[in-house]
Amino acid sequence: MPHLSTKNVFVHQATSANIKGNLTTIDNALTNGNPNAIVIVTQNWNPGGGVGTYNNHPVGVQYTGSHWAIFNEDQAAMTPQALFNVMVLNQSSSVFVQVATPDNSVDDYTIINNPLTNGNPKAIVMVTQNWNPGNSNGTYNNHPVGVWYDGSRWAIFNEDLAIMTPQVSFNSEAVSHVPVAENRPGHFSRR
Repeated sequence: MPHLSTKNVFVHQATSANIKGNLTTIDNALTNGNPNAIVIVTQNWNPGGGVGTYNNHPVGVQYTGSHWAIFNEDQAAMTPQALFNVMVLNQSSSVFVQVATPDNSVDDYTIINNPLTNGNPKAIVMVTQNWNPGNSNGTYNNHPVGVWYDGSRWAIFNEDLAIMTPQVSFNSEAVSHVPVAENRPGHFSRR
């Protein structure tokens, strides 16, 4: 199981210096010049508490040829001062790119086929839409996404129930996690 450390996790802030249209460019040694990085992002309203900034748009990541960027899938202008938790990983058996194809997609979801998650309802699955994995041609999926377990496999789905866009890609991390008594202080489980 990969161990999360602060070496591969940071907070990115969209500013006038790094916003261009609907994207904010990440400038970090872990991502710069690395088209094969697996970048996973989550919008963070107010890291450390305090006043927050909404970016009420589905987001994804893309490689610009030299840097990774976070972008609004609906192509709306990026919100100044929006903040994002960023995790940078390398491909492995638990870190991969999921591509929606006719063979693995049904209606509004694409089914993940991974030994760590197949038959494992307690797995932790994290995803971020990736416009252009490996700096390839891109595909937009202007929908908020989530994950769900169908009884045997995990799937990525469009939360608004829109049909899954063919060839849309997702940076994914699957962690096999079984809660045990010592890591369950109340209503959550520590990794």
